[in-house]
Amino acid sequence: MRDPQRTHPIPPRSYMRQGARRDALLDDADTLLDEVGLDGLTIAALAERSRVSRQLVYQHFPTVSELVSAMTIRRFEQLRAIFDQARTDGSPQEAARAQLRLVLTLEPGQRQFIREIFSPRARSEVSQSVAAIGRERLIDRWVGAVNPENRSDPVVRSRMWAVFHSLWGIWDMLDAKEIDEVQAWAIVESFLKFPES
Repeated sequence: MRDPQRTHPIPPRSYMRQGARRDALLDDADTLLDEVGLDGLTIAALAERSRVSRQLVYQHFPTVSELVSAMTIRRFEQLRAIFDQARTDGSPQEAARAQLRLVLTLEPGQRQFIREIFSPRARSEVSQSVAAIGRERLIDRWVGAVNPENRSDPVVRSRMWAVFHSLWGIWDMLDAKEIDEVQAWAIVESFLKFPES
């Protein structure tokens, strides 16, 4: 029964300032990504999830590509902040080891995001583009630390990408409590050949 005191219907979502609305949309997009994957992430689905009009979503993100780009930038900034806290004053190899240890212990939401971006369930043009750019940046970063004198060698680059993908299985085994963090690190380290400093 309608409340006689109420003169206006309850708005679907309260008013927010532009920056707060953008952040709320990105939060909802992250949740949606976990549920439907990269190819299921659409402006219409985000508008429905956020209980706002498509037009409002388009004001912040004119295309799905721009939405995914904003999500990726925000998530990588969060990851970079985590990695920056673990910086060491040692060699690039020591820094790479410290960061790989951190990657092993990322919280499940961060892990899922990385999995979605780098191995989407389906391959739309947007997801292929995002994955390719991310892959090249990630490989450049890690090969530069792990094996800088061979950073252009396709075999070295492929090996680094294979090591990165091995994290999926290691995360699964950690989550299942089949292995602990010490064992997980031993597995990752066995895949790497760090050059002498």
